[in-house]
Amino acid sequence: MKKSISVVYPVPPGAVLRAMTDLSFHQDKLRAMAMLSSEVLEHSHSGGRFYIRIRRTMRSDAPVPALIKKLVPAVSTLEHRDYWDAAEGAGRVEIELEGLPVELRCEMRAICCPAGTELRHDWQVRCSLPVVGGTIERFVAGDLQRQMELEAAASRPLLGRYL
Repeated sequence: MKKSISVVYPVPPGAVLRAMTDLSFHQDKLRAMAMLSSEVLEHSHSGGRFYIRIRRTMRSDAPVPALIKKLVPAVSTLEHRDYWDAAEGAGRVEIELEGLPVELRCEMRAICCPAGTELRHDWQVRCSLPVVGGTIERFVAGDLQRQMELEAAASRPLLGRYL
């Protein structure tokens, strides 16, 4: 299943890219999001290229369809990998959910817009379970918008330091 989500930040693309390629930005954002737990497992930064791998545990308040309620835990642990190329203004995300055969992949691009920066996310959600896989994909894809809004709300106050 494919889903596109755009988030607008009130700063120029250069500031957004400096933030996305800074370890302290990610650490501060995770603290602001009040995860049950989060840990940076590894990261690297060379030139304009940046990589970070994060493990986080969070509670979801999203209503789960009855068909998949027993398969989707109320508390989820996931591993999140971000790759950024600041020179290209682009990146990608790969997410794996523990205990659920779901893969999330996303291509990202920072685009200048009148309000500052549009950070476009083009997601692909795949679940390998037969019968209920499509329902799980729709649930996860539907929850992405809410998760992206929470992440953007935690990010916006931090961006001023990258101007």
